[in-house]
Amino acid sequence: MLNFIDSHPSFSLKIDDQTYDSKTTLPVYYIPKNDSISIEILKYDVSSDKPLNLNYWLLSRDCSKSLTLNNKSTTFQLPIPDEDFRHQQLSTEMICGYIINSNEKYSIQLGLDSRMKSMPNKADTLIIYSILDREIVATISNQNLPVYRDAYTFFPSTPLLLFYDSPFFQKAENIYPINFTLTNNSVHHLSEMNSSKTISIEKSKDNSKLILIFYSDILKNLLVSFSATDLPKNTMNISIFNTDKISSSSTIQPIVLLDGFEILPPVIAINHSVMRIELSGKFESLSMTIRHQSLEDCHSLSMFNSIFKINNNTATDCTWFIPRDNTVDYFVLNPSLITLANADMMLEMTQFKPKNQMTLFKGPSMLKDLPDYVFKASYSYMLTYKRGNKNTGNTEVLISKKPSVLSEYQTLMATQSSYSFNSINFPGYYPIGFTKTSLLANQIKSLKTLITFEKLELGEQHSITFTRISPKTFTDKDQLEDVADFIFELPFAVSLNSDNLQAKPSRGFNISMKQFCCGYEAQIEDGKSTIIKFEMSKQTLNQSCQMYPSCVWTLSFDKSKHKHLSDSMLAFNVSMDTTDKKNKAKLHLYDSISLRNSSLHKALCNSTKNECLESNTKNGLYKGSIGQAIIIYDFSDLIDANHSVSMIIGSEKCKNNAYVLNKCSTQDRCITDLMACNGHNDCGDWSDERFCNGSYVPPVPPTTYSSGVNVWVAIFILMPIGAILGVLAYMFLPQFIVKIRHGRYSEFHSDLSEVS
Repeated sequence: MLNFIDSHPSFSLKIDDQTYDSKTTLPVYYIPKNDSISIEILKYDVSSDKPLNLNYWLLSRDCSKSLTLNNKSTTFQLPIPDEDFRHQQLSTEMICGYIINSNEKYSIQLGLDSRMKSMPNKADTLIIYSILDREIVATISNQNLPVYRDAYTFFPSTPLLLFYDSPFFQKAENIYPINFTLTNNSVHHLSEMNSSKTISIEKSKDNSKLILIFYSDILKNLLVSFSATDLPKNTMNISIFNTDKISSSSTIQPIVLLDGFEILPPVIAINHSVMRIELSGKFESLSMTIRHQSLEDCHSLSMFNSIFKINNNTATDCTWFIPRDNTVDYFVLNPSLITLANADMMLEMTQFKPKNQMTLFKGPSMLKDLPDYVFKASYSYMLTYKRGNKNTGNTEVLISKKPSVLSEYQTLMATQSSYSFNSINFPGYYPIGFTKTSLLANQIKSLKTLITFEKLELGEQHSITFTRISPKTFTDKDQLEDVADFIFELPFAVSLNSDNLQAKPSRGFNISMKQFCCGYEAQIEDGKSTIIKFEMSKQTLNQSCQMYPSCVWTLSFDKSKHKHLSDSMLAFNVSMDTTDKKNKAKLHLYDSISLRNSSLHKALCNSTKNECLESNTKNGLYKGSIGQAIIIYDFSDLIDANHSVSMIIGSEKCKNNAYVLNKCSTQDRCITDLMACNGHNDCGDWSDERFCNGSYVPPVPPTTYSSGVNVWVAIFILMPIGAILGVLAYMFLPQFIVKIRHGRYSEFHSDLSEVS
């Protein structure tokens, strides 16, 4: 087989019976009819510095083949040599080659069966040579078989020359077809920074599919821009990947999926040097340009950049594409700072399918402490910053995207331990529902969380429900000071429901979550004792305790989440032990219904510095002031040591007597020895500091009195009346007093006479 590499500017030659010169086009390759080629140079300009180069291969006629793929014959299946053929090939030094031609409009797609784990023989090699480009475009062997099997491979330039080399003639195993198929799919390379490729799509009547792969040879990020953005009757789908891997695998998902859209985003940027665009359905007339992202570009994708940031140096319009996410129900945009210098500047939010466009912010404006915007995650969006023609004044935009609103919250617990939610000013996306699945819970067994409300101000007819086995619901009637902390095992569902969509932006809730691996909620019966024991060794340490080495117990007398008894207190007898001589285990006893009150209700300790208990502690006695408590046992510094904690918890009645005060006058708390007469207002009304043997007098706030009478009334009415009454008293009061005294003396004298 003869291949013409370079053509001489002035020549004439004869190959077999065909004459060629500089005015005729040389064939890409030539295969003779016989076993020889006759070349006769008729004319050659020796003064030219350009040679006439010819390239040739020796191929065995019996096993070589040349074919053309077209609409009638679209696939060629490469023959795999059997054992006899391999023997013959090695013994006769046969060289088998296959030449594949196609129309210039189409490419050739390599197809390897997904079940093909190895070549038929370990040393087999398939070499694919581009005759037009005069280079090897692929070498497939056992070492790199997965690279070609699991990825799309297109050969845009034909003809192709195929060699299948099998150096051993033992019996072949695992024989699966190797196909070469005619396709309109294509692959393109951008070799320079200013390189670009424009693809035009023609309107089609039937359903079609097109795959376009773009590579940045300089390993720069790519972006695609669309010419037509308004397609009202579109049924075409567009999927964008940042890999050339075959999308039939369940693990390969598009980073952008636009299906049945009515409008197209003007530009989509990906954070990768490989871009695959798949189009399916009935095509619309469309043109797309693929190029590198430059330093001036400020386009981004939310999955690679969760913050949208604009400053004074931004010289162009910017886009932030937010693809839909089927793993969650909602996502949140949190605008931290919006400063738009002039009236031409604005931030627009565009929703795709169904089409919806709205202006979020318009300049000039300077806004802070903005509420969250909640959007349905089942749609795709684009946030666009329009710079306008003017560029005067300070401009700053900072918006962050939160992956969800508590939906799949458990998956975030490894990096996030609190969450806040306020009512939103974006109508139509409230109430919110959440899912129950959890990736983290599937990986870590027996993981629990202590849920603490830091804020609870729900709007009218709003409620939040936590569901594991039985639901726990809070409504707008619940007051924060009455809500106790509670324990839930993962996974659990959280739902925020409302019958009233008109919620004030300031309303909402804040919750914090503390993760731990052991503990539970305990109910204490009045007059009886409860024993809590926990032992841990290096052999019994599980995965959840390695990640969250702490235990939490919540104690209460009654089953109500709102009230605690005021006439009983908890009494603790604590013993702690460890094989670690450094005594690193720590125990906190919180005299409270919630950790949010830990600053008011300090941990129960012997020390006035409020230090927690440390092992080794033997029979430490402590008392609480209410009928509830929270116990936290931290063994994070004892992972490699044996340790244990044991507590006997009982109850004592809280009574007042004439000499010792045991109960606050408000009857909300009992008073322990640590609280009574310590100079602090533990009861809130100083009743714990009264009757302390006179050693302490609580501060009394100054008292002021007011008659509530207008000053002009006092001057012109009351004062004259007072003066008149004073004059009358001066005139008649002395005589009146004398008469009273004389009457009392007469009665006394008469009584005294009778006694005598």
